[in-house]
Amino acid sequence: TIGSHITVVFVSELSSSLARAHEEAVSSDKTTDANSLASKVRKFASSFAYNLVSVGVGNGNVKVLHNTRLWEAFVSDATRKLVSNLSTSPQSMHGRSSTAYLAA
Repeated sequence: TIGSHITVVFVSELSSSLARAHEEAVSSDKTTDANSLASKVRKFASSFAYNLVSVGVGNGNVKVLHNTRLWEAFVSDATRKLVSNLSTSPQSMHGRSSTAYLAA
């Protein structure tokens, strides 16, 4: 399973990198179709987060705790950072990018 081979540090770095890649893609990609880089980053991040949750369901307590920590590192930490962007400048490119990323 995915959760047994990765660390919290790796997941946290991946989350931050995807959020940065999404922001860069939004600011540089003028297309709005589903095949844009920003859209693909959002889909990947959403799928990855979903898989972190599903691998923990029905497993032993230690694995569930590990997967909960992975999910928190991937989703909760990024959400706190993106919400901060929204609260300080909701109409800026950072704010709009954060909204799109959080909506996925």
